[in-house]
Amino acid sequence: MIEKAYCRTLIILMIICLLCVILIPEVRTSREAWTFAVAQMIGIAANLLCIRFPNLLRMRLSFLTAMPGRLFLRFLLLSPIFLFVLCALFDFGERRSALFKDAIHNMEESQAARADLGVPIKIGWPIQGEMDSGLTGDSGHSTLLIPVSGNHGEGTLRVLGTKTNGVWTIHEITLVLRDSNVRESLGAK
Repeated sequence: MIEKAYCRTLIILMIICLLCVILIPEVRTSREAWTFAVAQMIGIAANLLCIRFPNLLRMRLSFLTAMPGRLFLRFLLLSPIFLFVLCALFDFGERRSALFKDAIHNMEESQAARADLGVPIKIGWPIQGEMDSGLTGDSGHSTLLIPVSGNHGEGTLRVLGTKTNGVWTIHEITLVLRDSNVRESLGAK
C-alpha cells in the first residue's frame, strides 16, 4: 500500500514537471525540453506499471524484495523528478548571479550578437556550466553555457568568469551559433 501511494505521489509530481515543460516558455522552447518531457513520460509509465503489476515486478525482479533493491527502485522511479528539479535549481541560482547578469547585459549591448541572433534576444533554459565555489565563497571560477535565440538564429553564450573578494570579473564572452562553426567574441569587461 505504501509503494502504491509513493508511486501515485511521484506520478502527480511528474505530471507537474511535465506541465512546467509544456507551459513555461523558456523551458518549452529550449533544446532540452524534449529530453525532460520524455524523461517525465517514461517515469509516469514506470510508476503506472509499478502500481498496476506490483507482484509481477517482484517475481521478475527478485532483487526488489530486499531493502537495497526497494530503495534502488524508489530512487530510479524518482530520478526524472530529481533531474528536473536539480536543473531548475541550478538555473535559478545562476540567473541571480552577477556573472549571469553582466554577461547578458554585454550580449544585449553587442552589435554582433544582435546581427547574428536578431532582436529580441531571448534567454533559453537550462543554463549549464561549471562552478568552482563561486556561488558560496568569496572567490572561484565559473564557466556558463547560456542558450540564447533571436528571430535570425540561436546559439550558446559561453561565459568565463572569476570571482575575487566577492566580485565577478568576466574574462571571455563568446557567442557560438547553432548549426555553424561561427564563434563571435563579444569581448570582456
